Amino acid sequence: GGLAAAMEAVLPLQASSVDMSGFDLSDDGVMVGTVVAWMESVPSALTSLTLDWGKVCGRVREALLGVVRKTHTLVALSVGEEGAMP
Repeated sequence: GGLAAAMEAVLPLQASSVDMSGFDLSDDGVMVGTVVAWMESVPSALTSLTLDWGKVCGRVREALLGVVRKTHTLVALSVGEEGAMP
């Protein structure tokens, strides 16, 4: 339960290559708050990030754009469908 579930949820965010395509990041998705807070922290180890731009809510999109502007380590970004990100 509690702590174990929370640790399991954030463990993938500790890696240098993070794939969020399986996360529920829609408007009422359970991982939205966690992912937004993580992105706003501008994780220093992050080098590769994958998510489905078409399935994420505005809060996650804004946080992602912030990471892209601020990070110095991100070298690979995949947002799902080609041309999906403005």
